[in-house]
Amino acid sequence: MSIVPTVYVDAMGGDNAPEVNVEGAVAALSETAARIVLVGDQDQILPILKIEGKKAKKEKELDRICVEHTSEYIRMDDHPLTAARNKKQASLNVAMKMAAADPNSAFLSAGNSGAILASGVMHMKRIPGVERPAIAATLPTIRSFFLLVDAGANTQCRASQLAQFALLGSQYYQFTYEGTKGKIGVLSNGEEDSKGTELTRETVEILNRINSAGLLKKGAFVGNVEGKEVFQGGVDVVVCDGFTGNILLKGLEGLASAVVDIMKLEIKKDLFASFGMLFAMGAVKRVKDRVDYAEVGGAPLLGVNGHAFIAHGGSTGKAIKSAIRVAAKAAKSDLPKALFSIIEETKPYITPQANRASGDGKGKQ
Repeated sequence: MSIVPTVYVDAMGGDNAPEVNVEGAVAALSETAARIVLVGDQDQILPILKIEGKKAKKEKELDRICVEHTSEYIRMDDHPLTAARNKKQASLNVAMKMAAADPNSAFLSAGNSGAILASGVMHMKRIPGVERPAIAATLPTIRSFFLLVDAGANTQCRASQLAQFALLGSQYYQFTYEGTKGKIGVLSNGEEDSKGTELTRETVEILNRINSAGLLKKGAFVGNVEGKEVFQGGVDVVVCDGFTGNILLKGLEGLASAVVDIMKLEIKKDLFASFGMLFAMGAVKRVKDRVDYAEVGGAPLLGVNGHAFIAHGGSTGKAIKSAIRVAAKAAKSDLPKALFSIIEETKPYITPQANRASGDGKGKQ
């Protein structure tokens, strides 16, 4: 008998909570067999749940959704660490704690990402050996997708931490897309090993040692990768510090929106372009879906000893639905075990002693 996973949703998290979280939970009933627990203010959640269930004609399936009441929640502008520590009965903390206690579950929130990180470390704890968890955002390439790690959790990092981000991201990618290598590239301003900052050069050195030791699949580490190359599909995991990653992520969101607006303006200026657009609508929609975060779902918080996902703060019901689907799939896997395995195997090559080792391709054992 297969185990039915549970997704614990911080129903009060996000710019449009709790409406979109409830809407997404109801919509997800058609895409997953998971049990969904909405954690938050039941006085707000229950009326919305009734309306959304009726609208989606899912009244008979609502028994797979239950509500865990708590009236406290963490705001988007709250100080992350302070809120995670002091608001013990906040919906985010309660949902995280419940997910941490349930081995066949996942956590999801569109709320304060810093508080999610802090709460994840407090309740799920870190996978043994992991220095810092990282956010892995999924972005499109010409052919598929790549992971951007870290997408905003850690603004200042050491090379050992970036190397771990690479390993965690590669392992997760292989879990998500079966048959892939999880090819790693370190984001830099040039492909040569001499390019980049001291941080990126040290990171490349560590990953070269790990690669030389045979701990990565053949061809799974390509070295530096430039920003213009990441969308060509040559790498599966792009590694950088969270400050750089978050700027890249938000810049791309703004660019995608601007391109759509520019196209609309230009089409309005040209009658023939308007007619042509009628024939191209199918292709345009497919392109839009490829770059739409609402299709991708949540970003995993890699490195915590459990399954935790962060959705976009401005998520729609569609985005929450997609995130619940992804979280439910992860909850049925033993991803933390796989992540622990690669961190444990590579530990001798990431330690400060290994960083000072002579350049013979091997760290001190």
